Amino acid sequence: MSNDSASTQELNLQGLVRSRANETPAANRPKVSLGRTLRRLLPVLILGGFVALLFWTTREQWLPTRDVTVIPVVITSTQEQRAGTPLFQAAGWIEPSPSAVKATSLADGVVSEVLVVAGQTVAAGQPIAKLFDADAQLALRRAQAVRDLRQAELDQALASASAAAQRLKYPVHLQAEVAQGEAALARSEIESAKLPFLLQAAQSQLTFAEKLLSGREAARESLAGRLVDEAQNQRDAAIAALEELQQRPQRLIAEQSALRDQVAAVKQQLALCVSEHQAVAESNATVAAARARLTDADLDVEHANLVVERMIIRAPIAGRILERLVEPGSSLMGIDRGSRHESSSIATLYDPGALQVRADVRLEDFAKVVPDQEILIETASWPSGLRGRVLLSTSTANIQKNTVEVKVAIIDPPDVLRPEMLVTTTFLAPETTATVGAVKTVNRVLVPRELVAEIEGQPHVWVVTPAQRAEHRAVQLGQPHGENLIQVVAGLTLTDKLIVEGRQQLSPGTRVRPRPADNSQKL
Repeated sequence: MSNDSASTQELNLQGLVRSRANETPAANRPKVSLGRTLRRLLPVLILGGFVALLFWTTREQWLPTRDVTVIPVVITSTQEQRAGTPLFQAAGWIEPSPSAVKATSLADGVVSEVLVVAGQTVAAGQPIAKLFDADAQLALRRAQAVRDLRQAELDQALASASAAAQRLKYPVHLQAEVAQGEAALARSEIESAKLPFLLQAAQSQLTFAEKLLSGREAARESLAGRLVDEAQNQRDAAIAALEELQQRPQRLIAEQSALRDQVAAVKQQLALCVSEHQAVAESNATVAAARARLTDADLDVEHANLVVERMIIRAPIAGRILERLVEPGSSLMGIDRGSRHESSSIATLYDPGALQVRADVRLEDFAKVVPDQEILIETASWPSGLRGRVLLSTSTANIQKNTVEVKVAIIDPPDVLRPEMLVTTTFLAPETTATVGAVKTVNRVLVPRELVAEIEGQPHVWVVTPAQRAEHRAVQLGQPHGENLIQVVAGLTLTDKLIVEGRQQLSPGTRVRPRPADNSQKL
């Protein structure tokens, strides 16, 4: 039985032999499936991702770096008291805020009456003194008279200008000249037309006179000699009249030519109206000059009125008289540039609702003074105490007292306060300091001045970030600290590192390799 199975196996193995003649060509074989391809590429992708991740995590090692020198920021610690806690006291005195106001005379003269006394309350514009005003009144009347004269001159100029304009618009005078010339020419032409008849009549008169003379000469012996002479004279007159008529045509021709030229000239003048245009222009100029003189006269009247008004000196503000500076009979210089302004002051005033304290602060306490700091003011005239706030300090210190004057505004001053009253001021801790406990330690960040650069009006410093990158950071500066340091209010932390050397080649985001500064560079 075992032999049968062995022979059967041999037969089966032969059947498994594959004939190559029946194989399918390679081009017709089925393609490898997508899943099998992914299974083959997956290890390659995993390996590539691991290499990329490794390169990304170590990329900083491949980027170029710059060596820079760094220093830490300077940190100072100070202790500040709780807000409202008294810091120090200083003596002072009350004065007007911002200053007293002087009532000044703007016109020179002599004081006739002073209407106020020291301590009196006045309203704005209230009269406080008077000057003698007789001269000012006369000057005003003189200016008014001159103005009336200038007004009359202007009226006269306007009348002349109106007449000139009418003559230009209606040149009847030229038209009359044309008519007169044409009438004369017509008369001359009529006379020329009558001349032949006149000559004929003159010839007849001569003939008659000659016959009469001839007859009387023939009868001379029987007639009186007088009759012969009369006939002789009559003949001579007839001869003269005839000769005059014979010469008249030439004169009439010349006369008519002249009249025609005259009429043509007048017509040309009528068409152009040169003289009339000139008269209008001159009259307009005269009117303009008269107006200017009238304006000048009006200004003189206004000035004279102003001088008269300035004879009464009025209060420039509503307040209280601090000091009266003049008495009746005092001479004032007005606004003369060569005089001192005190020579024109009548009194000084102040606003009782605007008072301040000038406190003498010791130099060792001056550093504790800040603007708008709350102040407690004590004075004997108001036992309950007053509130105030710091306005500003004076520009110089008092070398004799070793103090600096600080101006303190009085909030809602009572009416009992007066300038020059002595007070005691207590400077309180500002509200921006500690709010819990009596004392708080405050850290301040300081940097060297030379490391701060201005860019478009904003201060910047170079710092190193935790990622070892250079950053150009904007900061907000505070008060100076010594000669070389300045406080940074915002923009830096206590752990920031400042770049000291190597800043010139840096740009924001540059990778840097920081190294500490040597002892000579440390602060």
